[in-house]
Amino acid sequence: MRDSTLTELVDKAIAVDRAIKLKQKDLNDLKGQLINEASERKAEHQPTDNGGVSWVATGSDGCIARVTFPCDKLVSVVNPTTKTGKKLIERLGKFAKELLEPVEFFRPVKGFRDLVRDKWPSRDAERHIAAFEGDSTPTVSFATAETPKREEDDAS
Repeated sequence: MRDSTLTELVDKAIAVDRAIKLKQKDLNDLKGQLINEASERKAEHQPTDNGGVSWVATGSDGCIARVTFPCDKLVSVVNPTTKTGKKLIERLGKFAKELLEPVEFFRPVKGFRDLVRDKWPSRDAERHIAAFEGDSTPTVSFATAETPKREEDDAS
């Protein structure tokens, strides 16, 4: 790809990124308005399978906007060594072992790759590291500069 073509590609991508950000802000504002309206119409709420409720509004062409109010999330971890964790377990009393399951898990330590490379020959180390890796997705980000004012903008 020629440099001029690459420059055009970057310019187009940044223009689309800017347009999306503006539209995303507009969409977020509209979603906020729908949430506010749904909050005011509790009598129209319908229960959902997960314990929450939802509200539906219909557009002129039959499309709908559904606002879902999920039920509160359960805590994902109860640590029995903390004050809060102990209280939660005590609250369940004799049913704690029936309603909570102990889970042990491991996670790689900080600097895992370098530490593995220090402990095994290169070929083995890379195999060990690869076994602990998952796919990652490339990302693209933009650092946009202020758009300079064009002369025709000043003339209007």
